[in-house]
Amino acid sequence: MIQRDNYSLLLLAGGKSLRMGSDKAELLYEGRTFVENLIGKAKQLGIIQIYLSGYKKPSENIEVVWDIYPEIGPLGGIHAGLQHMKTKYCLILPVDIPQIPVEFLETLLDTHEKQTLDCEMEKLPLIVERDGFIE
Repeated sequence: MIQRDNYSLLLLAGGKSLRMGSDKAELLYEGRTFVENLIGKAKQLGIIQIYLSGYKKPSENIEVVWDIYPEIGPLGGIHAGLQHMKTKYCLILPVDIPQIPVEFLETLLDTHEKQTLDCEMEKLPLIVERDGFIE
């Protein structure tokens, strides 16, 4: 059984969105912003500790994290976010995947739990293969 209090979500929302021309985090999908959509999915999974990397509009009960080393892309957001984590594990997602099914995220967490129970891999990133593609 997965203990969701062992997980945080780090949502990478600090990109410049140069190709989009506007902030990707604020784009709408199914009537909600990309950020709101992914936060909702995390809450469906039972993840309570949520961190937003580089997001300019803080939300209630969600901590905004700013890069310690700016201008190095997603790695800067990941580094800064991991400095704030209070949980054992972290689910890291980019903000521009609002269509990701909550069922896939559930599978990802289930797979992670099985791997950590089966061996000493808990410190390694999780790679999942689905439909012949590495996720």
